[in-house]
Amino acid sequence: MKRCMVMLALIASIAGLGACGGSPAGSAHPEPARNAAAEWASIVQPAIHRASAPRSPASSFVLHTMAQLAVYDAVIAIEGGHQPYHRAIEAPAGADVRAAVATAAYRTVRGRATPSQLAYLDERYNAYLKGIPDGQAKTDGIAIGESAAAGILALRAHDGFTNTVPYRCSASPPAAGEFEPNDGCGTEPVDAAFARVTPFTFPDPSQFRPDDPDPFSSDQWVKDFNEVKTYGRVDSSVRTTEQTDVVYFWAEHPYVHWNRNLINLAVSRDLGTSDTARLFAMAYTATSDAAIAGLEAKYFYRVWRPRTAIPRAAEDGNPRPILIQPGLRSSRSIIRSAPRGTPLPQPPSPRRSQRSSAPTRWSGPSRRARTPFPNSCRPSGPIPT
Repeated sequence: MKRCMVMLALIASIAGLGACGGSPAGSAHPEPARNAAAEWASIVQPAIHRASAPRSPASSFVLHTMAQLAVYDAVIAIEGGHQPYHRAIEAPAGADVRAAVATAAYRTVRGRATPSQLAYLDERYNAYLKGIPDGQAKTDGIAIGESAAAGILALRAHDGFTNTVPYRCSASPPAAGEFEPNDGCGTEPVDAAFARVTPFTFPDPSQFRPDDPDPFSSDQWVKDFNEVKTYGRVDSSVRTTEQTDVVYFWAEHPYVHWNRNLINLAVSRDLGTSDTARLFAMAYTATSDAAIAGLEAKYFYRVWRPRTAIPRAAEDGNPRPILIQPGLRSSRSIIRSAPRGTPLPQPPSPRRSQRSSAPTRWSGPSRRARTPFPNSCRPSGPIPT
């Protein structure tokens, strides 16, 4: 996806959330010692996506974005200092921000979580509230959180989140250049429906659609083809161990990867609940809108992946990509001699990278938090294959 698109989405997100900066000095509501916004970003993650109840990347980002916007509106109602995303909520003096954050995140995610995750959410929410002293402050905080969650859920009620959009190949097998799902025509690729989901900060997912893909006759197509063939083959003699590690690093579910590191960023820089809620709202809104726009482009152009482009190279009308390079066999013999289950991940959607846009769409909010991303971005557990 092109840089201009993700930056426009980021700018729109920032504009929609009002002026930048931290909580005003001398706020009437002192910050609690615990960062509830960071805590609940972590708590809701397993309810949105986990190995036993997986959710696609775009779906995960959109649902988490809704939660973060509800949290942001709840926190701003109590702490002040910025414009709300959706609507202003009247907050009685002294309302407990932890109860508001917990309730906003819980109610929003519960509204769209899979049934198997509801018990987990209920347990974590009830346990969290038990740690907050009973009283009017807690009651008011819960009410603010419920109002914020109800507002976001109503705003997104007809956003297309639950729509089913069947993917159909033009033929079987598809024509040269056309994407084919990993499991073949007649099966669903990932996140096809999210190409039509309503963005958070602009009306039409197609308005940032990038230019047409490079034609098969172009020098750029030849360059890209040979680079991918050379470095991506199973027994590549030029791909380094580090480059292979990078592939597996990015194979982790992107929502899990970025949520973990955004939480680490807020905690490592000792951000308060208000600044954390604002940072997360900006970052997730930019990410979801960039993902939606990127998926619109993916499923509009439906460009084939190297997985099919290389073995079908003779069909592209350009003889140059399948010329034998020094020290390499032809692309077709490489693919045909390779095992069907290769050790490198196979992206399950049409070609146009969304992973490469993530650092761009997150960099603006992280700078506005007055800090770069932490260096420790590796997953804590084994990298999935």
